[in-house]
Amino acid sequence: MTTQLVPRTINFYSCKNYHIEAIEKSLFKTKLKPEQRDSLLDRFITLLHDYNQRKQRYSWSFHTLRIIVTVGSLIVPAVLSVQYTSGNVTAESANLSAEVYWIVWTLSLFVTISNGIMTLLKMDKKYHSLHTTFEQLVSEAWQFVQLSGKYGGSFTPDDDPTHENQLPFFCYYIEKVRMKHVEDEYYKTVEQKDGVTETQQKTPWRDIFSQQRQYQPQKRQTQSSPQQVNDDTTTVTVQTSNAAS
Repeated sequence: MTTQLVPRTINFYSCKNYHIEAIEKSLFKTKLKPEQRDSLLDRFITLLHDYNQRKQRYSWSFHTLRIIVTVGSLIVPAVLSVQYTSGNVTAESANLSAEVYWIVWTLSLFVTISNGIMTLLKMDKKYHSLHTTFEQLVSEAWQFVQLSGKYGGSFTPDDDPTHENQLPFFCYYIEKVRMKHVEDEYYKTVEQKDGVTETQQKTPWRDIFSQQRQYQPQKRQTQSSPQQVNDDTTTVTVQTSNAAS
């Protein structure tokens, strides 16, 4: 018996995101311990739902206000240009002029308020940052599920990549993406703990350890020590001096 795939219509303006459902199903199929899987789902899936709802709200608000500003800015000068089409000033034209005046005033007020809200709340920046962060989280999840990219064994060159040994690195990068967005949205904090500088905090721990081993002080060779010249039969000690012979 063959199963027939039923085409599914995706509503892009719904708060229900099918990418999150697909990621959740894929994480259930990974070979993780139950406590690891539950912890990952509680943190990561909740984070994805939060970003999905926020980006949907900002999408509606940003596009609505942007349409009002764009269309209103085009309508206002067009209405003003047809306010006095006839040269005769009559009672009817005066009433029409008053109506056009209040229409233009209302449109200008909506345009100004919409532009002020967008500038005050920085909706364009939050719109782009929320969508970018959400797509980064989705990309990290699919790389972890498929064990590709950075999770293909680059962190554990001595062992084969598995979901269990790649989980700490996945959690690290998820929190890194999250904290980067928090710093961009709210306030950037600089902390120094246990002698680790800010640059080292942004560097993975494998690179930190390799840098520390690379910059270990080496023993210097003294130039004033006597040099020995070995021959097959004799050993001659030559003292170094700065004076020319």
